Amino acid sequence: MNLNLKTNKLFSLGLMCGCVIASSPIKAGEAQPVLKPCLDAYAQKDFKQAKQCYDKAAELGSAEAQYYLGQMYDRDQGVYQNFITAVSWYRKAADQNHAPAQNQLGVMYRDGKGVHLDLAEAVKWIQKAADQGLAKAQFNLGMLYLYGQGVSHDMAQVEHWLGKAASQGWVQAQYHLWLVYRDGRGTKDFVQLLKWVHKTAEKGDVGAQSFLALIYYQGEGVKQDFTQAAQWYQKAAEQGDMYSQYNIAQMYHQGKGVKKTPKQAANWYKKAADQGLTEAQYQLGQMYAKGEGVAKSVYSSMALLSQAAKQKHEGAIAELNQMLNQLSIAELTEAGLKEIPEAYHQLGLRHETGKGVTADKKKALMFYAFSAKLGYQLAIVKRDEISEQFSIKERFEVDRLAKEWLKQH
Repeated sequence: MNLNLKTNKLFSLGLMCGCVIASSPIKAGEAQPVLKPCLDAYAQKDFKQAKQCYDKAAELGSAEAQYYLGQMYDRDQGVYQNFITAVSWYRKAADQNHAPAQNQLGVMYRDGKGVHLDLAEAVKWIQKAADQGLAKAQFNLGMLYLYGQGVSHDMAQVEHWLGKAASQGWVQAQYHLWLVYRDGRGTKDFVQLLKWVHKTAEKGDVGAQSFLALIYYQGEGVKQDFTQAAQWYQKAAEQGDMYSQYNIAQMYHQGKGVKKTPKQAANWYKKAADQGLTEAQYQLGQMYAKGEGVAKSVYSSMALLSQAAKQKHEGAIAELNQMLNQLSIAELTEAGLKEIPEAYHQLGLRHETGKGVTADKKKALMFYAFSAKLGYQLAIVKRDEISEQFSIKERFEVDRLAKEWLKQH
């Protein structure tokens, strides 16, 4: 969740009689025209321009500019990451009562970044920001009380500060307060919590929508309602949240809260799979293998299982290996040409061992090299292992063979 961007107005330095007249500290809300180019450049990730702009404003005492310079050094944005410098800028802004900077300075003390870890200092600065109503700081303070970091564990304080942040729509606070209530701690006021989550979700917050769907799906603190769960997962999915896309796909796949619709399930699995979600790649791969909700395609199935296998999905690895063992040389060739590295690797194995073809180590090396070029680690090992058995002349012959093979295919 992004912080609200505040802006300050800068006083210009006056030059009189050759002397610099120092500006007064900049007050909140005074320099939107001056800081706007800085904020615009930062939002557009033009960090070089943003840095130059913030440097000038910070020198004039802008707490907002000082805070953003701290962020840039903290997050490695347009400058080399330097936590000590980040802390220095956060402190300058925090000393001007800039709430986000106070919170971030507290976080640096909490995590021991750029300063020695000091939980008492962390609590001091985060408390200052929380007292100013900053939701993120209220959440952080609630978590410090929850884990007894720098303060005594105090469930009343946990609920107080998480509640304040939750009431402002801070989804992390809403989620952790739900966990507290679910575990039987605090007042267990699920009714009030649900109102806050609903309010945040209805404003279009994708995290709140996904969280609200989870609450209804699990039925924790509310009557279990798969229909409501599906509606809220759908809203979050439409905003591009890949986990919600996967979850609504599961609901269409299983017919929970919605009519069982394999085509819709496949559609949502694909959206999540395209964002790199391993389980979605695996599920969609299975659907292509079965022709469920999509046209049956062994190659589309293998491509998706290959993507999931790269991320160490055990089910995908097992199913892909099973498929590869059942394919003919022609089918493996087709799969390889579709840049499925495991297919080329399998062709290498077959030509190395003579399984279904005449054993030919040069062709085996060629296929291992094709697979290795696509990044398949097992093929890289095999390529290097076999390559050492050949002379330089023989390796050139394999290169020629590869060029001819690719021309023919």
